[in-house]
Amino acid sequence: MPVGFLTQEQRDGFGRYVDSPSREELERYFHLSDEDREAIQVLRGSHNRLGYAVLLTTVRFVGVLPDKPAAVPVEVLQVLCRQLAIPDPDCLQRYMRGSEIFNTRVAR
Repeated sequence: MPVGFLTQEQRDGFGRYVDSPSREELERYFHLSDEDREAIQVLRGSHNRLGYAVLLTTVRFVGVLPDKPAAVPVEVLQVLCRQLAIPDPDCLQRYMRGSEIFNTRVAR
């Protein structure tokens, strides 16, 4: 993808969270619709539901999948956990361990 027209700062920030989203951005990009919830609720385990929600909403906000779901700001995790009734956002670590195993198997 051509990026020559971007400043170095824009290139460095592409595809990742530069700052925590504002309240308005949290409401706009991280609100889960009824359709989102239907897709998420069929997943097994809080870690999978939160991990999927992080990927879905990060694509909406940043425009690409996050390299590291753990790099998602805590405010985003809190908003998603509240909507999904997940008490512990640290369960995302379990999701990441599972995705590392998957990525390792796919790379072989």
